[in-house]
Amino acid sequence: MRKALYKQKLMLLLNEMRMPGCFYLNASLKRSLSTLSIDSSGIHQESEHGYSLSSASCLEAELLNEAKNSPQGAVSAAFSLHQKGKRYLGPEFVKVAGDPAMPLDLPGSIASKKGKVHLSQRELSVIIPNGQCLDVKCDVNSKGSDVFDMVVAYTNLVEHFYFGLAYLKDKEFFFLDHFTKLYKVAPSGWKDQPKKKTTIVNFTLFLRIKFFIENFSLIQHSLTRHQYYLQLRKDILEERLYCSDETALLLASLALQVEYGDYISEVHGKNYYRVEHYIPPSVMEKMALTCIKEELPRLHSTYFNLSEEEAELEFLKVTQQLQEYGVLFHRVARDKKTTGGEVVLGICAKGIIVYEVKNNSRIASLRFQWRETERITFNRKKFTVQSNSDGKKHTFITENSKTCKYLIELCSAQHKFQMQMNSRQLNQTAFENEEHVFTSMVSNETRYARRRRFEEMRNISRSETMLSRPNLDTTSVGAMSKSCDNLTDTMATSGGTNYMWR
Repeated sequence: MRKALYKQKLMLLLNEMRMPGCFYLNASLKRSLSTLSIDSSGIHQESEHGYSLSSASCLEAELLNEAKNSPQGAVSAAFSLHQKGKRYLGPEFVKVAGDPAMPLDLPGSIASKKGKVHLSQRELSVIIPNGQCLDVKCDVNSKGSDVFDMVVAYTNLVEHFYFGLAYLKDKEFFFLDHFTKLYKVAPSGWKDQPKKKTTIVNFTLFLRIKFFIENFSLIQHSLTRHQYYLQLRKDILEERLYCSDETALLLASLALQVEYGDYISEVHGKNYYRVEHYIPPSVMEKMALTCIKEELPRLHSTYFNLSEEEAELEFLKVTQQLQEYGVLFHRVARDKKTTGGEVVLGICAKGIIVYEVKNNSRIASLRFQWRETERITFNRKKFTVQSNSDGKKHTFITENSKTCKYLIELCSAQHKFQMQMNSRQLNQTAFENEEHVFTSMVSNETRYARRRRFEEMRNISRSETMLSRPNLDTTSVGAMSKSCDNLTDTMATSGGTNYMWR
């Protein structure tokens, strides 16, 4: 009777799975029916090895076969597939990048001449960490804070102080100051578009992490952690953040757990993902594709029952251990007095790191922690760091005075953030210690009160035993009664103290 019931449920699920447009992952059949690929024009279907999508009929034989041995497990597996089939499996920033842009209108300038608002309106794009594009209409005199506030409101990002809007220049991100007017950093021609009526000049900003936190327990909202995950995940794929081959595989397996859930070999197989969505190109060049396809599912299976939030947090903890975590890179040139190859300055919350570029790899050669830095100065294009240990000055040449000033301001902002985080960390530690001491005191006080109460109750019990004796004289009875009254008063006081500590 029970097997028949399970089989009936299974058939209902299979019938629902046969509905048009309902597709599921298939582990062992038709591994190359179609895959999802994304380019600048959107999402297309192409015949390649990658995602294995097939209709529910391809899965029916397997589920019915499983129903003979474990009908309950078959229904559970079918239901799990049914639930996952309703959502996209894979990187969020890949899927969302193909969605239409979201239009947002920023209120125009009140002081526009003769009410010709359309002449002062401009358009720009903002890419947020999940890959979504926001088309923002703003005034030509709008500031960075105007667009940032609108993006924060749209994304519902409460802990927005870790983030900033940045523009891309020569493959480097420059964060936009809140008080800077947009046209000052926009591409040439963006400000004068309506006058010249030329082709549209594209201006793109990116919502990115500006301040990288060291202790993720200080982050209060899961949405903030998710933005960290999305950016770091993409930075590793795009090789903005370097990691070893072994770490790349480990992070890829955690990303699979986040985006696919628990690995089930009978359901997923080995071709359930696209390798280029999880492994950086340089790692793919060094490792054989067959090796990656064997290793990643094995690593993925080790995180069974790990929730999406837990897997994200583990991903962040591993990423946090990378040497380049939280470092913002900017190319500079050496002073004329020194010789050498290409130099990159890395600015982070802990200080400044000087990298030498060799064979497309960054190698740290100098480190200036804030407490070891005497001063940082700039003169036109020269950026100078002076150490307080030996007093030696290290000078670097930037592209122009504007870039040099930006680097000084970035150092100041990172140093300020580090001081704030240290203060916040100390406050949290002090609070946790105080809470621990308070809990310990309450526990000790409660334990003491209970013990005292037990002793008093035992004394009362003994007193009642003595009072019940027939040969007890009147004097003894009076003494005992007085003793019991005193004990009752003491218990009331003790009880009040105990309640106060709770």
